[in-house]
Amino acid sequence: MVKKVTRWWPVLGLIVIASAVLFAWVGCSTVEPMGPDDDPPTGMVITNPLDGASLNTEVVNIRGHAEVGATLRAYVNGVLVGSALSWPAGDEDPAAPPSFGNFTIDDVELGGEGRKRLGVLASDLYGNQAADTVMITVTVDTTRPPLTVENVIDADWKEAEQYWETNKPSVTIVGRSDKSIAASVTETDTTYVGIRVILENAEYEPDATEVYSAGGSDSVRFWASIPTPPLMWPDPDTLATYLVQAYDAAGNVATSPTRIYWNVTGRDTVLRWDDGDYGSIGNKIEGSTGQRLAVKFRAPAWASYVTQIHYFIMNDDVPGDPNPNDPTTAPFTAYVWKLDPMTEQPGSPGNSGMNSGGFYPEVEWLELTLPNAVNISDPEDYPSKQFYVGIEWLERFNPVIGEDSSDPIDFRSWFFSDPEAGWSLRNKDTMIRAVVSDVPISAGGGRTAIVYPDRTAR
Repeated sequence: MVKKVTRWWPVLGLIVIASAVLFAWVGCSTVEPMGPDDDPPTGMVITNPLDGASLNTEVVNIRGHAEVGATLRAYVNGVLVGSALSWPAGDEDPAAPPSFGNFTIDDVELGGEGRKRLGVLASDLYGNQAADTVMITVTVDTTRPPLTVENVIDADWKEAEQYWETNKPSVTIVGRSDKSIAASVTETDTTYVGIRVILENAEYEPDATEVYSAGGSDSVRFWASIPTPPLMWPDPDTLATYLVQAYDAAGNVATSPTRIYWNVTGRDTVLRWDDGDYGSIGNKIEGSTGQRLAVKFRAPAWASYVTQIHYFIMNDDVPGDPNPNDPTTAPFTAYVWKLDPMTEQPGSPGNSGMNSGGFYPEVEWLELTLPNAVNISDPEDYPSKQFYVGIEWLERFNPVIGEDSSDPIDFRSWFFSDPEAGWSLRNKDTMIRAVVSDVPISAGGGRTAIVYPDRTAR
């Protein structure tokens, strides 16, 4: 059915007035007017929708450029569905070609889902019809792509609470989206074009996908890694609702809310043998390049990770330049060591070594957070969760580490001079500490508790 467009009347009025003026001019003149315009209109373009577009609506406004005063008729699959006139574009639309205007055919019914042939035919003021109908193809798709969340790896499903629970630093959401393989072009394309997982302002994309055939259609399984969300003290446990989404080219979005309870009431515990007071400036130790210093600890049963190492840095008695009070401390390598199975002295490294960087403050604690927490739960490498932390010097006599000489001395500190001499026991408590946790992160703040080790446990 042809839609009535009330905006025709002003243009028709202009045409009537122009005709009257032309008639009066002809009647009063001996000059013959120009002959009729027999040239068909050309150059008409459709700017909306775009050719090949997928639309999630069955009603669209067709817009474009055409000669001023031209009549534009729209067809969907050959059926007339609406018309409009082209109006002067004016300065507000510099994209319109010279002498061209804009047209909008409102509320064109595209019909049900599927591929549509959309055409617009132009006729000018003199009834000349364009040689060809301008054609584009669009697809009406209002169907969300199928989406299923199949599993959350490293989490347990809690039926009563209807959420996934984990105490891991990350989980992996596993889902599936089926792909339409229908041969008919009139059927809706339900193929997704993207997968995402959203939590507030954070967005995660799949790490991997796999295409396989199942149930008569192609399916895509995806895996998306999700890290621990920000933890807030004093109640770090977090119940987060993740929006797992599949979206298609038409903008249809399927959403599967997935609730994950991050049960990470983690405890960060500082293990130490020193009492925090070096006593006198003579209680210190320094080494040459390649020499090492290590302190032995045993983590509580609930702890599985070493997350930080703390060092008390003494004054190296080197004035800073240009300010004598500026620190002159040099980089060193921070290590976690396993126990040697034969001697129970420091054995092979448990981490690749962390460079401390230089120019850190003196006469205070330097707290290094390991870039990768060291898992000490393997009973062969770390029997009873015992381990060593310490330093390997990269420069001669820098840095200088403080030691506690007050009683009781716990004899857990060791110095490595060279391969021939090996490790030797110190008679002071070296001021190096370890932070252990039940999760491989260091939250800091109020989570940290200081615990003196059991001095009876050797």
